[in-house]
Amino acid sequence: MLRATALTSGVMLSLAMAACGTSTTSVASLPPVVHGTAPTTSTPSTSQTSSTPQTPGVENAARPRYRLDDTQARRDALINAWSSCLLAHGAKKSTSPRYAGSSGGLIHVADPVPASAKAACVGKLPLMPPQLEAATNPHFHVDSLAYVACMQKKGLYVTLLNSNDIDWTFTPGHSVPANENQIEHSCELSAFGGGSHGH
Repeated sequence: MLRATALTSGVMLSLAMAACGTSTTSVASLPPVVHGTAPTTSTPSTSQTSSTPQTPGVENAARPRYRLDDTQARRDALINAWSSCLLAHGAKKSTSPRYAGSSGGLIHVADPVPASAKAACVGKLPLMPPQLEAATNPHFHVDSLAYVACMQKKGLYVTLLNSNDIDWTFTPGHSVPANENQIEHSCELSAFGGGSHGH
């Protein structure tokens, strides 16, 4: 996802969430992260993105939802729609050097995001797939550990922020691979998309 400390992400996304409360996310400011959260900056990554507490309410019915089998292009389009909305309502583009040479077309939004922008754009904030939350996945704990182990095996070192969803932050002391989004997405699929639990 990012979630996105969203999405984050960046689009960490991930990202958001408590209908858009935030901390340090990778996707603009997905509470608390879209999946990814940079240690020192909060702007979108992928997924970013973006894990979002499944808050009940009419607004969630119309919100877009990520799928485990999403292409990166669809994920980017969903988070960019949210990021563009934030910019249109007073948020600022990130000037973090971390994204200076990034490619792929992701729109990186700087923290803090104005509360008025979050409120105006909550309908565009993507919800996460049900497999990615403990409340809707009985195998979440085992799956989340496999997810982190998969990313670390591929050189992306992250630390989960809680036991309820896959919001994470980059682990200090490790560089971030250029193909961060690809690693995150492939490990999400392998850990949550089937495997030994058959979900």
